[in-house]
Amino acid sequence: MSPIVDNLRIDAEIPPQGIEPGASVVVSLRFLNLDVRARKLFFIRAEPFRFGQSTLTLDRGGSGPPIVSPPPRPHGYVVTEADFHDIAPRSRLAFSQALRVPADLLPGTYGVRWVYENEITQWKGGVNTLDGPSEVLFDGKPIEGIWVGSLEDRFSITVRR
Repeated sequence: MSPIVDNLRIDAEIPPQGIEPGASVVVSLRFLNLDVRARKLFFIRAEPFRFGQSTLTLDRGGSGPPIVSPPPRPHGYVVTEADFHDIAPRSRLAFSQALRVPADLLPGTYGVRWVYENEITQWKGGVNTLDGPSEVLFDGKPIEGIWVGSLEDRFSITVRR
């Protein structure tokens, strides 16, 4: 579990069995709102575009560079209000995200870091993406109850052959 930042905590969970090299494992990403008020989370629905917002980093333990999931992509996703999720007071909200395990990873236990970050407090629109210009969201006003900050959780995976 992460530390608590502005009454929000995160934790990641993977299936308990070992993972085959070359596989993709689904990680459950959980948010816990410890506040007495509802909050809003900015969490992009399209997983391939989450780099920098919800990033999983697999440490190869000296056998190569870390593996980042999802990998960086050019701006091509048009954010909508559906990418902002309500989380009730003292409740949980969960999403899933894939972690790719390299085919050449040797059997063993490896550390993974999940970082969730948000600096968005309002969405004025007008940013050009590969899919077109972004729209004004929430009437261009500050987003009520939006959580802003950075959280990190660490866990491990076991790779088997």
